[in-house]
Amino acid sequence: MEKTMQDEEIHLLFPQPLKEGIFQILIGIDNQNNIEILKDTLLTHNYKITVVNTSDEVLLHTKEKEFDLLILDLNNSKITGFDVCRILREQHSIFELPILILAGRKKNIVQSFSCGANDYLSKPFNKNELLARANTLLTLKLAVKNAISNARALESEKQHRLFAETLSDLTRTLTSTLDMNDVLKKFLEYLDDYVPFDRSIILIKENEKFKIKINSGFELINLNYVNNFADFLADEINNNGVYINNDFEQELIFKELDIPGSILSIPILLRNEIFGVIILVSDKKNNFCENEIGMVFSFAGQAGIAIENARLFEEVKKLATIDGLTKLYNRRYFYELAEREFEEAKKSEKPLSAIMVDIDNFKKINDNFGHNIGDDFIKFVAQKSSKAIRKTDIISRYGGEEFVILLPSTDINTAIIIAERIRKSIAEESLLTRNYGDLFVTASFGVSTNGFDVSDLEQLLIRVDSALYKAKQDGRNRVVSI
Repeated sequence: MEKTMQDEEIHLLFPQPLKEGIFQILIGIDNQNNIEILKDTLLTHNYKITVVNTSDEVLLHTKEKEFDLLILDLNNSKITGFDVCRILREQHSIFELPILILAGRKKNIVQSFSCGANDYLSKPFNKNELLARANTLLTLKLAVKNAISNARALESEKQHRLFAETLSDLTRTLTSTLDMNDVLKKFLEYLDDYVPFDRSIILIKENEKFKIKINSGFELINLNYVNNFADFLADEINNNGVYINNDFEQELIFKELDIPGSILSIPILLRNEIFGVIILVSDKKNNFCENEIGMVFSFAGQAGIAIENARLFEEVKKLATIDGLTKLYNRRYFYELAEREFEEAKKSEKPLSAIMVDIDNFKKINDNFGHNIGDDFIKFVAQKSSKAIRKTDIISRYGGEEFVILLPSTDINTAIIIAERIRKSIAEESLLTRNYGDLFVTASFGVSTNGFDVSDLEQLLIRVDSALYKAKQDGRNRVVSI
């Protein structure tokens, strides 16, 4: 078929049309004379055309499918093209769905813009003008679509960059300390800026059991309930990987909270193993959303590394401060703690007493029964001594078979009573051995306290050692004070 002059004019006007086939055009028209003209003209550019003849069909098609351009020429139905345009404009912006109205009279032109049309075309229309107006609207639609896409991509890139910076900042914050409690507190403070919550619990696995390391906001609730609550969520994490409940008011396990609210619980992973659980509780319903789970997971990943570093540091520190045989403080660490206590007692003018313990005839024990029995007696005396003192007191393995106990805020009379209690518990109970049956041992005790004539820790320890020496000289298995 030969090209007409009109066809040539069209191609001259649009030598490089928009990419063919990528645009969907819906034509709503009830004028049969114009249908073929519209189709033939638009198909010149291979636009994908859908033609309907009623207002209802236009509304149905735009609801079910996305179109890039709508051309309206509906005049013979109760709902005219202007009415359809007005309805659709409430649902779609001028950029989302460009609308071109074929207008027959000048007043229709005003009406076209009033109802929200992007453009109009007077009838009878020129094919070149139809293509030009359609092409302009489609170009605008594509430009806006690309601009929105680019803006979203930039925003997404910006968000990714900000999130990466946030994680980096979190890592710096968490690795600034090697104290476990500091790491956990800093983590929760940081997390609260991004995922608001009112209460929290952090569980860390120790010896295959989860233990509460942070309890913030549950202090006034029965501890047994808090433990049951934590155990329940730990099981949920083990079984399902994550737990989210945005309305726990009806849950029996949460009844003692006595408030409506939300819970989000996330595992702390290290080398694909769960070694901790984060429990966040909000007093508001529907506080946590699905997209926050990924953020908390990422934060928890950074926290996991910092927590593991803190735990390793604690283990190394423990090895450097704890005596391997008795699990008491070693001599070096005792001096570090004791110096602080002595200075504190000096400032507060409170008494500070010391007890030195030495196992009697220890060389004979080793010679007669062997070093393994000797070690068992060292552990035996360490256990008896530890049980008789407070958590605030400091006990250390001072030498081979010697121990020293520091008693803050304790006068010498009370210290003597404590020493006597330990002496009796050692002397009156036997140590059961495999090869030698029940064996008994005794220990000697020296006691002293700070005062005006004791200026430093070293002087206090010299005095308590002198008291111990006198106890040995006086016959052993006794308490002597200076």
